[in-house]
Amino acid sequence: MMDNEITRERLNNHLEYDWFKYILFILAAVFLWVFIYSMLDKAKDYQKLDIFVTVPISNEKAQEFETDFIEYLNALDDKTVKEVNFIYHDYYDQNTIYAILATSFTTYDLVLAQEDAFRYLAASGRLVCFDFEYDFVSDRRQIKGSVFDGFEVKDGNEQITINPYLNSGDFPAYYIFDQTQKDKLSQKYEEIEISDQILDKKFGIELNALGHDILLDYAEIIEDGQPTGDYIKYYMGVINPNLSKSAGGGNKGVFNALTQPIEFKHAWDAIIFLKDNKEAYAL
Repeated sequence: MMDNEITRERLNNHLEYDWFKYILFILAAVFLWVFIYSMLDKAKDYQKLDIFVTVPISNEKAQEFETDFIEYLNALDDKTVKEVNFIYHDYYDQNTIYAILATSFTTYDLVLAQEDAFRYLAASGRLVCFDFEYDFVSDRRQIKGSVFDGFEVKDGNEQITINPYLNSGDFPAYYIFDQTQKDKLSQKYEEIEISDQILDKKFGIELNALGHDILLDYAEIIEDGQPTGDYIKYYMGVINPNLSKSAGGGNKGVFNALTQPIEFKHAWDAIIFLKDNKEAYAL
């Protein structure tokens, strides 16, 4: 008959030769627990407001904006947004910027860029136009309207009216192509066939017109080695979604990713919040 009695001597022998197995088991259990917790605690796409930034900004002011904006939403009993991420990409690093624009750009919500970068993004159709009359289908919903005038959403037999995300008179200046820029763009980006309708529209708010050094240090324009007293212009706009994809790029109302409710419009709320509290984020 087999002797299976557990004795102190047998236990000590077992631990002496197999202790490493218990250590491995404990480490595996801890790793699994940390992994599961991190996955459960990770913010989902609709809980993040991701801002594509092409200029160095103040980390301090970016963190203040994140804290203040989330607190502002929570005070309105809106606890959707958990993170506001300002993610920097060097527009002049051509080894990476065009690859990013071709792949992950549409997973972002807002963009903050200097004028030449913003001009390219607008000309290439990567930004939501504020006064363009949209007419498109998203997730079987027919959507018509504009950012300034509001939208009519037809979902089966249900008709939904959405108020304007922005009021045109609320901001002192927008990004609009001037005639010189139109002519240059038509020649420079001839291969992407820029529409005349796009060239006459508004694409983003001008930060310089809101105030000086909001979120970043505005760079003075230098000519012939001398400061001119004029500053590079900076703009904030909303990124045009890829409606064929369901991941990322939400919080933009009717321009949300397919998996996100059109009620989530925090990108537009963030623009208005920045305008109303601009002094707090000036350097």
